Order: sequence, then C-alpha cells, then structure tokens
Amino acid sequence: MASATSADKGVRGAEKKEAFHRGAEDGITPFSYKRPDADIGAKRTHVYLGHSDIVTASVQIYPKSGGNVMHYHPGADGFWMVLKGRMRFHGPDGVIGEYGPQEGVLMPRNARYWFESALEDEETHLLHVNCDTQEKIQNPSIIVDDRPFERGNALKFNYPEGFKGGN
Repeated sequence: MASATSADKGVRGAEKKEAFHRGAEDGITPFSYKRPDADIGAKRTHVYLGHSDIVTASVQIYPKSGGNVMHYHPGADGFWMVLKGRMRFHGPDGVIGEYGPQEGVLMPRNARYWFESALEDEETHLLHVNCDTQEKIQNPSIIVDDRPFERGNALKFNYPEGFKGGN
C-alpha cells in the first residue's frame, strides 16, 4: 500500500494535504470472495482478500471436523466471523462460544485460543481480519499446545507473490 510522504518538501498547505490523501487512496483495495473451485480435500485453505501495513483479511476454509491448536498472537488482534458452517472457539478454561453464520469473536493479542468445526459433515468458512500492532514481533504465532499441528500445511489462493502473512 502506498502512503504519502513529504518527499517533495516544497509542497505545503492544501497541496500537501491533497497529496497525503491521494497517497492513502492509492491503497484502496476492492475484493470479493468465492470458494476456490479446487479440490481442497482435508486441507485448511486460506483465500486472500487484501492487506495494508496493519490489516490482513482472508477467508479461511476448514474441512469437515477441521480446526487448529491452542496458540496466541503477541503482535496482532484477530477478528473472526463465520460465513458458512459452525465454529467452536476454546480458551484455556474451556469453550468461549460456538458461532454460526454472521457470528464470531474478536480475539485480543496474547489471548490463548483454539477452534474447531462444530459440524462433522460440512466445511466451515471464516472471515479472518488480522490487525498488527506495528511492534517488531519475532514469532507472530506461538503454539502452546502439545497436540501435533502443521503450521505451513494450508493451501493458499490469491496471495500476492512473496507475501509473508496468512498463516
């Protein structure tokens, strides 16, 4: 995403303000979501929607009975909304909630959680909006669970070449 800077020190007042807004507006990113036509089988799948310097948005598709393990994100708040199916979110003390379409949860950074599909016969689609703190974080996702989980095992669609986010 482009951002306006004062590279041209001769620009002042209304002209500077206009350049500032134009720089931000260069980053406007329309998106749409359609489930990939690919056979994803039993793999969790991430479909890229867009990103800025602090926000990344994707739809994550979890296969029947899919989910992840207890973890937390020290440098990002997460927003989860079920688009299709049902998802059950857990914290260290048990179930946080079970959510269906147009329901979800905001997960503050450092909050420990995991989730699983609440349906055994239908895949679940989750809108995930990730908001970074801008702090330098060495490990953006820390697993605190003994259950096996392959972090890099997701299929990814529509991601820009070289984009590092989306796990």
